[in-house]
Amino acid sequence: MTQAVQGASSGLKGGMHFFVSTPVVIDGYEWRCVVRQGESGRPEKHHEFRPVGSQAWHADSDWMGGDSQIGDLPVSIGQKVDSQVNEQITKAMSGEFVPNANMIRAAENLLLSMAHEDVVRPVVVAYETEILTRHQFRIARKYVEHGCEDVVILDRKRSYMLEESDFAIFLKQCFEARDAAGLKVRASDNCPLLEAENTRIQAENLLLEAMAELPSLAAIGKPWLTLEARKRAIDLTLDMLAPFCGDADGIIKRLLAA
Repeated sequence: MTQAVQGASSGLKGGMHFFVSTPVVIDGYEWRCVVRQGESGRPEKHHEFRPVGSQAWHADSDWMGGDSQIGDLPVSIGQKVDSQVNEQITKAMSGEFVPNANMIRAAENLLLSMAHEDVVRPVVVAYETEILTRHQFRIARKYVEHGCEDVVILDRKRSYMLEESDFAIFLKQCFEARDAAGLKVRASDNCPLLEAENTRIQAENLLLEAMAELPSLAAIGKPWLTLEARKRAIDLTLDMLAPFCGDADGIIKRLLAA
């Protein structure tokens, strides 16, 4: 799958697909505009459709519906699909990569979630480490009986190995430290760092799904990416989309207004 990601990256940079518009729903069908490299090597505009809920896209030449025709695409459908993205189509026809709104929004959401995690992580790591260091809790006996070394647990990632009574103390004091630090959570027994990590992972998934709309990057939307391939795909897509994203203040204002 890493090779698939590498291949997808080189395919996009080679100009196979420059733009895929956000789908427009018309009478039970989704339509989108695609600008891709034609046989002559120059960008060409095409339209594709699929029934709502379907996965496979079809060329406009397969359309059997009504409406007057210009070439393969019904006039009114073409106008509805292109009307909101004429500027992007124009840029893509000159050979530039142009992301659609879903891609930009997904990238901005991921950048914001990464920034939030960066703020939360050092605070949580500091108070969890301090609590473990202060109490010198030992590993639970059941782990020792199964061959683990009888040691003091100082690594926060091994806190699950504490005795139940010690773990209860650890959690209680973590929640107190969390509240004292002013960290907000969705539920009173949640860890702010775990929440931040989960939010970031969900944002990564949405970004990969959005970028997989580009046929040359379809591989990165598959659920069986290895961790290494997933990281490479996320880094690739963020590099591609960063120039189109707003600054931090602009992103926050957009989210608050949504």
